[in-house]
Amino acid sequence: MAWTAPATRATGDLITAAQWNAQVPNNMLALAAGCRCSNNAPESIPNNAVTILTFNSNRYDTDTIHSVLINTSRLTCNTAGKYSICGNAEFAASAVGVRSLAILLNGATIIATDQRSATSASVCQIQVACEYALGVGDYAELQAYQNSGGAINVNSAANYSPEFSMHFLGG
Repeated sequence: MAWTAPATRATGDLITAAQWNAQVPNNMLALAAGCRCSNNAPESIPNNAVTILTFNSNRYDTDTIHSVLINTSRLTCNTAGKYSICGNAEFAASAVGVRSLAILLNGATIIATDQRSATSASVCQIQVACEYALGVGDYAELQAYQNSGGAINVNSAANYSPEFSMHFLGG
């Protein structure tokens, strides 16, 4: 479902049903392309190691952006353009070290990051987001990091942790 440029029209031109059906509905679907996925189980994050988070369910997916069976960590671009990409996670309580989330492009390039110091024994919630131009086949992943001295979990919390989303903004 890729965006296609509509034909140029002149004042007074009539648009037939066939022309409308060939150009408008698919473009409207392309504008609505988006996905939000989650994981209903906690994920253990080892000490001092980057961990790519996985997601086992989709809240919605209008452009087959995420699979719950293959490469479950990835949100894959199927319609080239600019996207809003966002990840949320809640780290289990620990008063030691730092916690961070990053959005990783194509398994190699960090395109957004946020880091927090653990300042108390309460949970640490982080959201990271960016807008980025993607080509068909590009994919984003959400990576977590912590250095508390031992493994701690990214908690599973209904509607906000962990969550990962990608929405088409335009061509």
